[in-house]
Amino acid sequence: MGIQDHMLIAYMGAFNTINNPHIHLLLWGKRNILGRSLLDLNYKDWENEWSRLTKCQAVIEPIYEREGIASYIAKKNLPWGKSELIQPYNKRLLEKARVG
Repeated sequence: MGIQDHMLIAYMGAFNTINNPHIHLLLWGKRNILGRSLLDLNYKDWENEWSRLTKCQAVIEPIYEREGIASYIAKKNLPWGKSELIQPYNKRLLEKARVG
């Protein structure tokens, strides 16, 4: 989807086994040549593509405040012994964004 939308992306996240095994990814995108960010794109298209590729339902919840990122992952999705961090993708971009 990053290629289709001409956007450089990075992510980090957690794998959680409580209730059912699932993944929480935090996606960061650098503005593309048209000046669009991830928040300018239709996240329902990304949900549909993820579901098509993985054969699993995807739920994307846009986070509009940077301050909410860490608390969302740490407080809700990293229970001791029931989760693990996912290897970040494009750590250089995450560091530039001061997220990773």
